[in-house]
Amino acid sequence: EKRGDREVERLFKILEYSTELGQNQIDRAEQLGDCHLPSLKANTDVALSMCDRILSRAEQVDT
Repeated sequence: EKRGDREVERLFKILEYSTELGQNQIDRAEQLGDCHLPSLKANTDVALSMCDRILSRAEQVDT
């Protein structure tokens, strides 16, 4: 019976932890994403543009 009680206790702790994650961490991840993703996108767009220019110049040199 003790083992069953421990397993039930463990399941309740897992449920409590996952509920807490759902309530707190997802909201925090969303806030951080809203804050940092625009900057990340802008930097990625700049890097992509630079790659395109490098490829274009390489094609000009090859021809």
